[in-house]
Amino acid sequence: MPAIKYPKGYRSRPGYIQIAVNFPEEMFNIIMARAKREKKPFNSMVVELCMVGELDLSDCDKHEEAA
Repeated sequence: MPAIKYPKGYRSRPGYIQIAVNFPEEMFNIIMARAKREKKPFNSMVVELCMVGELDLSDCDKHEEAA
C-alpha cells in the first residue's frame, strides 16, 4: 500500500492555511446547496461542517476511551 500523502498547504493570510480538496460530486453539491440555503460562502460552509464533524468525532473518542 502506498504511503498516505498529507497536504502541506500554504498561508493565504494570517491564521489560515489554504489547501486543495477533491470532493465527490454528490457531496460537493450537497455542501453547495446548504451554503446557498444558509447564505454563506462555500469555504465557510466547509469549515463549519469540518468543525462540527471534528467535535462529533472527538466526543466519540472520549466515550470510547472511557469504556
